[in-house]
Amino acid sequence: MTVQVLGFCRFSFFGPSDTKLSYDDRDAAFASLYAPDRMETRFLLFENLLLPSIRAQRDPRFTLYVLTSSCMPDRYKRRLRALCQPVPQIKLIFADSLNLRDVVNPIIGDPALDTTGLVQFRIDDDDAISQRYVEKLHFWSQHMKGRIFVTMPKGIMACDHDGDALLHPMNRRMTAVGLALSSGRRSRRSILTIPHVLAGHRAPSMTDPGICAYIQTFTHTTDTARYGHRKLRKFQDATGFSVGSDAAAQQVAQYMEQDFPFFTQDHVRDIFAEANARVTERLRLAS
Repeated sequence: MTVQVLGFCRFSFFGPSDTKLSYDDRDAAFASLYAPDRMETRFLLFENLLLPSIRAQRDPRFTLYVLTSSCMPDRYKRRLRALCQPVPQIKLIFADSLNLRDVVNPIIGDPALDTTGLVQFRIDDDDAISQRYVEKLHFWSQHMKGRIFVTMPKGIMACDHDGDALLHPMNRRMTAVGLALSSGRRSRRSILTIPHVLAGHRAPSMTDPGICAYIQTFTHTTDTARYGHRKLRKFQDATGFSVGSDAAAQQVAQYMEQDFPFFTQDHVRDIFAEANARVTERLRLAS
């Protein structure tokens, strides 16, 4: 049986989400979410990191739902459509509701999934997934029964290190990037609405460290970056590689060759550095 593999990615979705915006003042939230400088940063990462990794999947049997809002300014709608339209696996949704459940639940609750089975995964608009990621989900779906989380902990983090863009190995179970849920049938819970840090407390989980599953960016406004260098240092130290060491660089090179051959390290560093610089300038102007 071939399961349905469905991915979900929010792109400037107007509603409570990881942006941590307050929606008490709708006008202020709208202005912040769709600020031109912020949108340029999101498009930069989406177009140059996420989309190439979606197009590069060795197993094309999946659908990625890119979720945004109908209130998005028209110029950004046109731009997003133009980027998504050439990728046959992408379905772009402009939602009226501020509630993600209203958008996702009809998709994952389709009765037809009872006969095909369902694996859902999440990815952020500023990250990338391995060319083998969907291939792995299809493989493991044949060996799992019931509701099981799938986590692939090995990845690459793109972060700031003393003013330079750094690529460093990462190893974190239940990280949100690429976290998947195999339910064997339609589901009442979306992978987007389950806190990833608590996922392992809700159901059994399966860990596959066999691939470098993701590249995760940590610009100055990502959730983790808000906790400062201490949190990032914890992620770096968990791999056992010293920051800036030859061993870390060799590991990143191996990961890139096996799972991201469509990127060069310079490309990833350059895109991260440009995005981070834009974020830094935006924060400076807002202060």
